[in-house]
Amino acid sequence: MRNKIKKFFIIISTFMLLTGCAQEHVLEQLGIITAFGFDKGEEERELSGSFITYKFSQELSNENSPIHSTGRTARDAFNRAFSKTSKQLVTGQLRAALYGPELAKEGIWPHLNGLQRNQFVSNLIYITVTDIPAKEVLSAQIYEEAPNVGIYIYTLLDQVVGKEQIIDSSLHEFVKNYMKIGADPITPVLSKKNDRVIVTGLGLFQDDRLMETIDLREAFYVRLILDEFKAGELQVELPVDNYQQFMEDFEPSPDEEPLSISVQQVRSSSAITVKEPETYRFDLDINFEGEIRELSKEIDLENEEVIRTLEKALSKKIEENIKKILEKTQELNVDSFGFGTFWNSTFKGNKKLSEEEWRKEYPNFQFDINVKTKILRHGVTQ
Repeated sequence: MRNKIKKFFIIISTFMLLTGCAQEHVLEQLGIITAFGFDKGEEERELSGSFITYKFSQELSNENSPIHSTGRTARDAFNRAFSKTSKQLVTGQLRAALYGPELAKEGIWPHLNGLQRNQFVSNLIYITVTDIPAKEVLSAQIYEEAPNVGIYIYTLLDQVVGKEQIIDSSLHEFVKNYMKIGADPITPVLSKKNDRVIVTGLGLFQDDRLMETIDLREAFYVRLILDEFKAGELQVELPVDNYQQFMEDFEPSPDEEPLSISVQQVRSSSAITVKEPETYRFDLDINFEGEIRELSKEIDLENEEVIRTLEKALSKKIEENIKKILEKTQELNVDSFGFGTFWNSTFKGNKKLSEEEWRKEYPNFQFDINVKTKILRHGVTQ
């Protein structure tokens, strides 16, 4: 995270050097917006906006304070924020946009549309939702080495995306999935704990409306379906009875705790094929390779039979959890994985699904899930 913060300072410092000494006082007049959040306002059809800015002083130290304003639209709230600061607000270094839960459930496209048309805003900014009002998340006071909470949120998201704990949630990705037929957007969910911003999971959208949130454990399986990855951690619990023959001094007990296992992902891949077009049946094949990092029981991991038994059990557990995630998206009628897009890329002419047909049929899609797990090496046993 520290490297990301340094990168921000390099960008700002370079900008200052390029402008020259003659522009020093101009920079001191700027309020560089690094993040903003929008919530439903107290009045009908009113937005409440919170803007986090980076401000320069003559000593190049930062002054950090949020600016709050309201308006009928995001642009209106932004314009009203001008009247609450002596600084000139600019969006060229905007890094994250947060939308509160109530606003997100109503739909965020009216507020994103202007953002993605703004030539000064990068399409790589992070789009997120919050499980408490966005204003509260942006009020967090602990943000480590970051100059303000906006830069902290950016570096936090950059880190969890880089470590492949969640998928990319840029403005570009959101707009792409919103616009095309057959896929729905996904965003990270932010919250606040102990006065610090945290990532709690993923938000599942239908078009531009937030329908449901899932935690980080469930988010792991979303990643497995969507793409190839080389990071992440799988944590599951397995019935301990299946491994008692491999454990020393095992004594059965009705209150016996399950076997907890942590597997560090090394690589994974997924492949989707249409198996039966007439019934919308898909094959979903996933290969998962990982290293055992922790076990809650003493088991002989040098025994090949143990490894094969664990591989089969992990494959079954992954299949079960993927099935649950798919069933949840079908109940909500949110195609977070883009199966509709895959269908339309497979077929031509009248076999392609219109938007209406896709929405109607997605809850009826059928999936045959096949997972192959390979344990590569063994780590620490605790």
